[in-house]
Amino acid sequence: MRAAPLRWVLWIFVGIVAYGLYQRITVQPMSAAAPISDRDDRLAQAEARVARLEQDAAQADATIDQAIARNQQYEARQRGRAVFASEFGPVTMLRVAMAECYYSDGRWPVDGCGVHLEDFQGELLQSVQIGEQGRIQMHFGEGLGLPAIDLTLVPVVNTVGIKWRCSSANYPQIRTLLHDCAYEPAG
Repeated sequence: MRAAPLRWVLWIFVGIVAYGLYQRITVQPMSAAAPISDRDDRLAQAEARVARLEQDAAQADATIDQAIARNQQYEARQRGRAVFASEFGPVTMLRVAMAECYYSDGRWPVDGCGVHLEDFQGELLQSVQIGEQGRIQMHFGEGLGLPAIDLTLVPVVNTVGIKWRCSSANYPQIRTLLHDCAYEPAG
């Protein structure tokens, strides 16, 4: 009778050992393989996210570089406009002097009527000349985002006074710099 319970205990022991071996040989490698494939999937997903982030960062860098370039061009144009306006402004003094000479002498002077024309030269304004019938011709050189610009101021005398008509023969966008100036191509 004692052998029967011992046999049962032995069979239970053998079953436990067999179950343990089964777990070690079959079940654990399969369950261990599953996390490795999960890790591989997660790693692949992470690498894909990193690649997308790097691509997005490269696009953002390109966009920023373009914005910086546009901003620098805009600043150069604004500076060019400011310099152009500051160098055109003093020509008003020449127009006043020319008008005074016309009123006192009855004819247009061929010089600056006491005004030194070379004093008007600046960063963009390269020359100022007096032409026939009081015409003032100015040449602005290329620079600061602006092309070379030729301006002509023609006095128009009427009963009220003198009005100066401004035109450019070589810069179609002259109204962006001087609202009272017109583009009049030569010819």
